[in-house]
Amino acid sequence: MTRFLGVFAFVVLQLLGAHSSHAQFNAFIPPKYKDQILFAPVSKYPETARTRYSMMAQGVYRLTINPKTGEVDEVGVLKHANGPKLDATVIMDFFKWKFKPGAFKQIDIPVVFDREIRVELKNAATR
Repeated sequence: MTRFLGVFAFVVLQLLGAHSSHAQFNAFIPPKYKDQILFAPVSKYPETARTRYSMMAQGVYRLTINPKTGEVDEVGVLKHANGPKLDATVIMDFFKWKFKPGAFKQIDIPVVFDREIRVELKNAATR
């Protein structure tokens, strides 16, 4: 829980300092997750985070899901992307995701940051 609060505080501070990006589209949901993932918004790539180091960056994020509501209770960072604004953007998006109640306890989701943010659900691991 302490790690979660630290990550959450980090995200809020990053977002306050960054220009806001709005969720523009839903992530591609592979057929095996169609009935379990109900809402999956993904923001546009934050322009303020575009650098030569952030292109083709990758991160992995662990979502802990409330079994009763299907809402995301916690987002952990298993692998940081090459920039705090990239992590902050997807973490805030993941808190908006909605799952079928009881479908998963956790899901580890790889994300590729190229010219856009690409959520790689086909490579996700669930528990």
